[in-house]
Formats: sequence, C-alpha cells, structure tokens
Amino acid sequence: MQDFSTKINAFVVDEQGYIIEYILVLPYDVLERNVIKVIWNQRLFVSKWDFENSLWIEGLTPEEVAIREQEINDQKQQIPDEEMNGMAILELSNIILGG
Repeated sequence: MQDFSTKINAFVVDEQGYIIEYILVLPYDVLERNVIKVIWNQRLFVSKWDFENSLWIEGLTPEEVAIREQEINDQKQQIPDEEMNGMAILELSNIILGG
C-alpha cells in the first residue's frame, strides 16, 4: 500500500524555467512538465530549471553572480553595529577615565 500522507516540495516554473510558485505534492503524483520535484544542492542565487538537461542552473549571468558575491564579501567585512557600539563605548571610557 502506498503512503499518501507524506508530501514533498515541488516548484512550478515558467516557460524560461524560473520558479513562480512553491507547492506540496504527493511522491506518486504525475506532474505537468513545469512542476519540478528535483531539489538542487549547490548554491544558486536565482534558481532556473534547464528543461533540456533536467537540472537546476544559475539564472544569473556570470557578471551578476560576481556582483552578488562581491556584495556578500563586502557585508562580511563590515563591522556589525553591536561591535561598533562596543568600540565606541570603550573609546569613550578611555577618554573619560584618561585610560
């Protein structure tokens, strides 16, 4: 007997392969061509379904990916507000206490 109680994630994609909706389906459902049950395991900024090769690919151009990666690296290098506040308090304490 088949277990129909366990639903899995699926993605409805448009004609170009971009995700337009997330849905739940039964493992044994027969799906339309634009409903994909395959999950990707690599980092993708914009997931896009490649209908010819039946796999997920990056939907951004290499230049757009480089920009996103640079933005991530820039954010990692920024000092968090909490740390900046701590540094300011320490500096102010040193000024007030003459340390």
